[in-house]
Amino acid sequence: MVDWVRLQLIGPARDGLLKGSPLERYPTGVLHPVEPGFSGLDPASPEEDEDHETPLGDDQLKDLKMAHPVRRRRYVPPSSVGFSFFVRSGDGVSLRITASAAVYERTGERDDQGRFRGREYRRKSLECAVEWTGGESRQSEDVLLEVRQRPHGQGRILTVVFANRRKPARIGEDRDERCLFEAGLECEVVNGELAEYPRVDPSLLTEEERELELQYRDKRIYAVGHGAAVDWSVESGTPPTIRARFMPEVDVPLVTVKARGVDEDILVMKDLAEASGEAVPDRLDAFVDGYERWIREQARDAEDLETAVERATAERICGRMATARDRMRRGVALLRADAGARFAFRQANRAMLAQMRQQDRNRAERKRDEPRDSREYRWRPFQLAFLLAVIESSVREKDDFRGVLDLIWFPTGGGKTEAYLGLVAFLIVWRRLQHGTLGGGTVVLMRYTLRLLTRQQFERATRIICALELLRREDPAQLGDEPITVGIWVGRAASPNTCRQAKDCVKELAAGDEDAGHQLVLRTCPWCNREFEAPGSYRATLGVVRLPVPESRVRVRSGWRVGRADPAALQCR
Repeated sequence: MVDWVRLQLIGPARDGLLKGSPLERYPTGVLHPVEPGFSGLDPASPEEDEDHETPLGDDQLKDLKMAHPVRRRRYVPPSSVGFSFFVRSGDGVSLRITASAAVYERTGERDDQGRFRGREYRRKSLECAVEWTGGESRQSEDVLLEVRQRPHGQGRILTVVFANRRKPARIGEDRDERCLFEAGLECEVVNGELAEYPRVDPSLLTEEERELELQYRDKRIYAVGHGAAVDWSVESGTPPTIRARFMPEVDVPLVTVKARGVDEDILVMKDLAEASGEAVPDRLDAFVDGYERWIREQARDAEDLETAVERATAERICGRMATARDRMRRGVALLRADAGARFAFRQANRAMLAQMRQQDRNRAERKRDEPRDSREYRWRPFQLAFLLAVIESSVREKDDFRGVLDLIWFPTGGGKTEAYLGLVAFLIVWRRLQHGTLGGGTVVLMRYTLRLLTRQQFERATRIICALELLRREDPAQLGDEPITVGIWVGRAASPNTCRQAKDCVKELAAGDEDAGHQLVLRTCPWCNREFEAPGSYRATLGVVRLPVPESRVRVRSGWRVGRADPAALQCR
């Protein structure tokens, strides 16, 4: 799969003539010719017209700009690729460098019979190999292969560069024929000791960069890439080899969700949902105690670090851990002191447990498996820790952490969504307990960067909403008569924009148009998994909501317009 993706993005995807533009077909691994007179502009830099200090006078500067005009562009395509590495001084250094690329030559647009054939390109391979022992750069009409060196400590830093020297296309000429595709660069250290690449002076790093350096201090880095990623092989018995990679790859080990020193029974959702009184806070105190013991272990490890900079960085990280611990303690204290918060926490656990059991029940029916025991449904430690850390700032407007954005940073499939949905369930119940009928309405907005991801996460959110609605029907006295609902809007391409469009989609689906069903997002019941049928399973209402207003001047919250209104009715479409 990885090889196939690389061929699709870099090339060649197939043998024979290529139909259409190579630049449109292959988006990466391309070296463009250098266009004279253009300069790249960093979008984060000052404005183009901003004056900068210069030793030249105004007249001299004006003459210089007229003689060498520079046109600024937000983006200048790459024309070179390279990497740098460090070798220790010794008997001498010799390198075996190989650069490779492919060029595409446009063929005639008509065949021998004069029939129109279209835009086609023939691929041709290029390769350049040199043995370097400290000599000059090697260049031809098409490419430049250069090694630059500078002393550093007990050795030298070598930079290998591969660049496109072709002339840029003129007006009317084909840009594709001037580019180098599938650019590759490899360097074998034949003689010389390849050592770890020098680390940046910590005084030049930001606090975040220092923390990353500390956390990944055991990772050995032998080269840095310029214009591309880089990898290396340093096995004993063979010369070290460094390669430029436009599509890097790495094996990412699975991240465990278990935590040392945590009693697994504390994480059982069924127990947290059914425990009463002080039982829940007492169990959660023991959970936070385990986190506090781990923080102390990390603090002891920090004392053994080699440098003062590393120790200060580790202390800063441990300080944030302590802040998270304190917030968890305050979350537990809220549950202990507030009966409403305890009720909302138990209901959130009930809802999460119910939707997980229902999902497994549906899966078991399809596969004819036995459903799991209810005690097997547990929070992952980081999920419960997140919930405890944020519940107070979520319900207390004057909390010190109200303005903090709490982000879960975890690999795909680790359980981030369940942690967020647990907080959603808690807040929905809490608002209804605290504010009665005013606690309904929009509680949470969920936004994702991709439409497909938005649809998938919406389907997951509907299950927890169904579970909460079933709980509300069991106890309307506390959770109100207003149904707990969920909605989605991701633009016309993926969902109806208006009620009228929704009604049209239902009619088209009932008439047999399956494509209309995709726009309705849900095709099966998110709870029982039964397939929807059109038009019976869908209801789209269209009209005006009228609320009687006793006085001519009204003050309304939650998005309603404020001002003078018709005494008889206030309309909201």
